[in-house]
Amino acid sequence: MMELKVLAATALWVVVERDYPFATYYQNVDLQRLIQVHPRTVCVDPYSGPGGDPWTLEELGRLRRAGIRPVAYLTLGVVPRFHPDLFQRARELGLLGPEDPRWKGDYAVEFWDPRWQEVLAEKLASLRELGFEGVLFDVIDVWTSRWYVRWFEDVTGRSPDELRELVYRTLARLADVAHSLGMEVYVCAGAAIYDREFGAFVERHGIKVVTENVIATDNGTLQPAEAFMDALEVLMTLSRITDVYDVEYGLDLEDEEVKRRLTLLLGSTRVREVYVTSPAHDRLGVAVVPAGRSGRVGTAEARTGRGESSTAGSQRPHRGVPLIPVVPVGRRGKLRPAQSVHPRAGRRYNPSSRPACGEVPARG
Repeated sequence: MMELKVLAATALWVVVERDYPFATYYQNVDLQRLIQVHPRTVCVDPYSGPGGDPWTLEELGRLRRAGIRPVAYLTLGVVPRFHPDLFQRARELGLLGPEDPRWKGDYAVEFWDPRWQEVLAEKLASLRELGFEGVLFDVIDVWTSRWYVRWFEDVTGRSPDELRELVYRTLARLADVAHSLGMEVYVCAGAAIYDREFGAFVERHGIKVVTENVIATDNGTLQPAEAFMDALEVLMTLSRITDVYDVEYGLDLEDEEVKRRLTLLLGSTRVREVYVTSPAHDRLGVAVVPAGRSGRVGTAEARTGRGESSTAGSQRPHRGVPLIPVVPVGRRGKLRPAQSVHPRAGRRYNPSSRPACGEVPARG
């Protein structure tokens, strides 16, 4: 196990309040504020735009003309009630499973069924036509959730390993569809980052990765040191294969231990950004980026990890260790709209009670 210690005491990272690489913004969207902050890529819920209504062609056009790349949030292993067209279609096809016991309003779906894959392929085409330039798939690590595995075994008589392979097969098909439409593809990885096949898979299919809660839980409580170091070792390799963005919630950026962990994460991996926002994704946060890769950053918009005003410094060399097998901590992603309201959804969706760390799957 690596020691939890600080690297060189130079300014390895900066905090950026605008024009950063990646952001999420799922509810209470202020379009003018979004354009002002100007993240270069923003992941939004297609069903919850300005005013709580679905995003429109004109609104997405404003983002694109401002130089902001809109990415659509879409789930794979479940279908939410607040995505009413998809939910209704899954019900019509008889593909709905049980409700997620932790996130009410999400229902398991037989995503491996060719008919459902065709529904999602058609949805990707409509999202592209609307103006989205990318897609982020969430809930991909379903083979690590016991309730989902039990349902899958009851429906198919097949094993969790076969469920994992079906995830990869379906993601590969949908990534090919998205790329053929000119869309970038992201996944909210959850516990999948600990799967031995994951890195090779995302590299082979040109998929970018979003992680969550590497440094701390949703309320800002630091992860246990062992869990943090396990994730760090995986990200050393994964971030050399593809673009990786980490999303954190409620971090105190003045806390010395948080600073040490940011220094370790950004000093020993090629993670492009740590995006710090609220668990509800109801506002734009700030980004912590490696010094020298912060983009168009001025002294009024960035500060170093030691609290000093600074422009971006020179890029540092990356250091790491070989990836070793670790016991997965089973985190499930929170990149999902909280309290999103859709005119046809019938009720308010509030997954804010989902714990940051879920069940611990067995070593693969």
